[in-house]
Amino acid sequence: MLQLLDATIFPLLMLVSSYLVFRFKWGGFIASFLLIWFIPYLWGLVLSEFDKERIPLLDHLWPLTGWIASSIWCGILLTIRFIPGHKR
Repeated sequence: MLQLLDATIFPLLMLVSSYLVFRFKWGGFIASFLLIWFIPYLWGLVLSEFDKERIPLLDHLWPLTGWIASSIWCGILLTIRFIPGHKR
C-alpha cells in the first residue's frame, strides 16, 4: 500500500499545484511552491519510519534541493497562466 501511495504522491502534487496556480495566480504559486517542497519531505520521513531498510538519502537532500524543483515547476505553471490569450 505504501508503494502505491509513494508512486502517486508526485502526480497528485502536480495536479494540485496546477489547480492552485491557475486558480489563485501568485497566491497559488506560493502555496504550490511550499506544498511541493514540504509534502515529499514529510512523506519520505513517514516511509523511512515504516520501512527500516529504506535508505533515507533523499529525505535529507530534498530540503536542500527541493526548492529548485518546486520553483521550476511552479514557474512553468505561472508562465503558462500569464500567456496572453490564455483562458482566465
